[in-house]
Amino acid sequence: AVYVAGAFGSHINLQNAVNIGLLPRVEQTKLVSVGNAAGQGASMALLSDEFIEKTEESRRTAEHVELSTQPDFLQIYAECMNFDQ
Repeated sequence: AVYVAGAFGSHINLQNAVNIGLLPRVEQTKLVSVGNAAGQGASMALLSDEFIEKTEESRRTAEHVELSTQPDFLQIYAECMNFDQ
């Protein structure tokens, strides 16, 4: 699934974002706007020790990839945009 969070995710038209290449072409059901994910996650953490444990496991196994430092990322990304449609 592709989760789009924050104000950006709350107000973007997901299908239009796919059409211009901003988001990947995946099944519509796999695109999920989650709104204020940080606030919701904080609330869940306050209410559930199990949620905190699952979150900690995700933190330990997650890998951060800084796309802006990847060779050719910006060129490939720009080439995938479809603004001429």
